[in-house]
Amino acid sequence: MGFFSGIGSESLDELVDHQKQHKHKNKQDKRKPSVSIPSKEKKRQLRISEWIKSKPHTQYPDETLLFVGHLPPNSDDKRVIALLEKIAGPIEIVGDIKIAKRADGRGCCAFIPLRDANSVRGVIRAVGRGRARIGERSLVVDVVRGGRTKNWLPVRLRGY
Repeated sequence: MGFFSGIGSESLDELVDHQKQHKHKNKQDKRKPSVSIPSKEKKRQLRISEWIKSKPHTQYPDETLLFVGHLPPNSDDKRVIALLEKIAGPIEIVGDIKIAKRADGRGCCAFIPLRDANSVRGVIRAVGRGRARIGERSLVVDVVRGGRTKNWLPVRLRGY
């Protein structure tokens, strides 16, 4: 009897160990993975950067993405184009204009793909002369490096 009781106790211990391991794995599977939820501002920046990355920046060799900031909250594509043409004369726009608005309604900015560098220079010079004002707001114009780098933030143009 001692022979059979020894075999039974070992197999019983193995069975208990196996069940404990199985329960431990099930508890790990039921836990929710810890994911940090980004703020609204980070989500907005991520959407804008994804849009910039998805644009075919190499479609035209001289294409430049222009950033226009400090726009009124009620701005749309037509108003932005009319404002820029009023300030800098005719400009050649390629593709879609992306308008980003803050959730709290405080501000608005636009990303405009322009075909040639002359249009960009004209807009930047006109804004630099102080002609770009909407009421109390003065526009901010800059160039985005979205086609070459992952950073979507505007970078100041020097020498224009």
